[in-house]
Amino acid sequence: MTGQLTPNAVPTMATAVGAGPRHLAFHPNGTIACLIDETDSTMSELAFDTVAGTLSILQTVSTRPAGATVTNTAAEVHVHPSGQWLFGSNRGDDDIVIYPLDPAGRMGTPTFTPTGGTTPRDFALDATGSFLYAANEGSGTVVTFRFDVTTGVLTPTGSSVSASSASFIGLVPLP
Repeated sequence: MTGQLTPNAVPTMATAVGAGPRHLAFHPNGTIACLIDETDSTMSELAFDTVAGTLSILQTVSTRPAGATVTNTAAEVHVHPSGQWLFGSNRGDDDIVIYPLDPAGRMGTPTFTPTGGTTPRDFALDATGSFLYAANEGSGTVVTFRFDVTTGVLTPTGSSVSASSASFIGLVPLP
């Protein structure tokens, strides 16, 4: 081993023109990746070829509710530790989109939960997937939600902290 990075034989994957790929999260099964596109507010599910190291698009859906009209950009993506749920954040709609994932990892009909603030740039799930913390950059708040893995419902806990220009959530397990 040299410790050097070298480009893959297929170094890129094409996305829709103007989609604006932003963040990528892998499903716990290791063969699916989820890509959130900032500019066109879409979520793409990708097949990951573990031998070739390549990605190919399986499914692309909107991160927005039907009929949404405000200006929006998508930001963050996370897959629940159980592999049963996929989350994305919408800046403009100011919500978290939640997709159920079937056993093959395909996205079902999404639901939407307001983040309790504006411009949710980032969010994080705790290691158990029981809590989601939304960093609302525009309103300078971090809002805590409880997540029900059975129903897929995010419920505000009533806990919110002020954090000027909150733009990142990092959770670190303590010994």
